[in-house]
Amino acid sequence: MKGEVVDWAKKNDVEPFKGWEKALKHLFKMIDTNGDKEISRKEADAVIKEHEDVQLGSMATLLTKDPMADLEAGVKAELEKDGGLSLDELYALIEKIAAKYDFDLPQGWKGHVKKMFDWVDSNNDGTVTGPEIESAMKKAGKGKDDDLV
Repeated sequence: MKGEVVDWAKKNDVEPFKGWEKALKHLFKMIDTNGDKEISRKEADAVIKEHEDVQLGSMATLLTKDPMADLEAGVKAELEKDGGLSLDELYALIEKIAAKYDFDLPQGWKGHVKKMFDWVDSNNDGTVTGPEIESAMKKAGKGKDDDLV
């Protein structure tokens, strides 16, 4: 799959954003729901059906920029401001980044974000802190290079 991204970038004379390989790996893990390190037709069909309203042009444009850097900076700013990030602050941050990159968020995106937020919010207080993010990243198998905080 990496080869296809590199070929697409060359064909369209763009440089993929920093960290695109990590993002692609994360995307693969999300699609590979049974964890067998292969994407079956059933898994591919399920993700396509779930996200059929995402515009491919917007997604391709997004892959040539670095919205993850914006997300990381926004989360860090919120953590520095008051030590935590609420779900509403996270929604606002994602909407701001989507607008910046002219990306249409898919229907139901808030539900997916809430599931992830709730998973990270280990003490269920409605606020995600730096230590909770670090703990969640360790649970998810992220390395030191991927630290968000």
